[in-house]
Amino acid sequence: MLPVLLQQMANSLFNFIDNLMVGLVDAPTLAGVSVANRVFLIFNGLFWGLTGTGAALIAQFYGADDREECDRIFLLQILAGLFIGAAFTGLLTFFPREILTFFIKDPVTIGHGLAYTDLIRFSYLPAAFTMVCLFSLRAIGHNHMPLITGSVAMLVNVFLNWVLIFGNLGAPAMGARGAALATLIARLLEASAYLVWIGAGKTLFSWQFRLLGQLKARVALMALRKVVPLTANEFLYTSGLSVMFWSYSQIDERAIPALVISEQATQLLLVVFGGMGTGVSILVGTRLGAGQFDQARLNARLLLVFLGLVAIGVTVIAIGLSPFVPHLFAVPDAMRHLATQLIMIQAIFITPWILHAVIFFSLRAGGAMRAALMVDAVYMWLLPVPAAILMALWRPPFLVQNLVVVFLIVQFLFQLHLLPAWLVFRRGTWVKNLTAS
Repeated sequence: MLPVLLQQMANSLFNFIDNLMVGLVDAPTLAGVSVANRVFLIFNGLFWGLTGTGAALIAQFYGADDREECDRIFLLQILAGLFIGAAFTGLLTFFPREILTFFIKDPVTIGHGLAYTDLIRFSYLPAAFTMVCLFSLRAIGHNHMPLITGSVAMLVNVFLNWVLIFGNLGAPAMGARGAALATLIARLLEASAYLVWIGAGKTLFSWQFRLLGQLKARVALMALRKVVPLTANEFLYTSGLSVMFWSYSQIDERAIPALVISEQATQLLLVVFGGMGTGVSILVGTRLGAGQFDQARLNARLLLVFLGLVAIGVTVIAIGLSPFVPHLFAVPDAMRHLATQLIMIQAIFITPWILHAVIFFSLRAGGAMRAALMVDAVYMWLLPVPAAILMALWRPPFLVQNLVVVFLIVQFLFQLHLLPAWLVFRRGTWVKNLTAS
């Protein structure tokens, strides 16, 4: 799990430093770039569904020592991923203003968002390619190459941000557009590294797409049955997060920079759990594929205990750092105070969030995608999302521009999904060998 944790740290730093450097320009630029990236959040969610299913199948077939089937599943994901990446590029090409105005109305903020979108839309194809390669390699325990590649891409992005956002080394100061160009170049370099590495035969994967003709019908149908509920889950989950973000912006649009700061700070703290999904995939998924059901069940419970204890420690650290992180951004003092309060609220709920995530990954490792859908995204749309929409539209007097109260209520309702998830986990219906016919 350690190499994955370090690679996830590089990825989180990639996003955090990106937003930090944009935030050093001014609050409207930070808000515009962050709202434009709401689309990437949904895109990322779809890939969690696609690559999550692929990783679960690859891990089990790897545990069953069927290397050729692993390669075919990988190639199938590549084709599907490139199709999704092209679709999102088209969406941002034809409807960028409509997407931005769904969240915000300020013309200055919208202008920064459009400048960013004009270039960042081209990064979706290399990002799609990279994510499929990354999660497929993780599923078989090949973590060092993604760690090196992600770290180099992060450093390139930081350097180009410094040059292009602020106009250093003789370059023009491009602001939001410079941040987009830096990210695009870094994504292209990262995708190129995977293309060359896999093409050189360094892993069990290949670029021999003709092998897809030998994909077993049973495996293809099983992949389809598993990918639909998990992709639906991730699409609904990330869409739910975007709707909650919209609700917060309706209550107080000026608070968007504080929301962005709290999101980025929390994601940086959660980097400690970056190897969690891979740990479950290897320690649980490969055991299921090998038919070692008791060991898989035991490993899942040990991961719950271990990561739960780590989460308590992270909560303490998060609360202690919450007053200092907002001072890294060029925003007014009132915005920093609000960001501190939001970070502390999210810190309180880190432990139930992590416990739910371990259970979710365990259900996914056993192919129980429908159960995972019910205890995650379906629950989200039944309780916290409607509550957020209601408070945004109704706006009783005590909630008018009182974002902290709304945020606390929504987060509390959100984390209650641990209860149904635990009941499904205890039932044990997810303990299955997907490689058996």
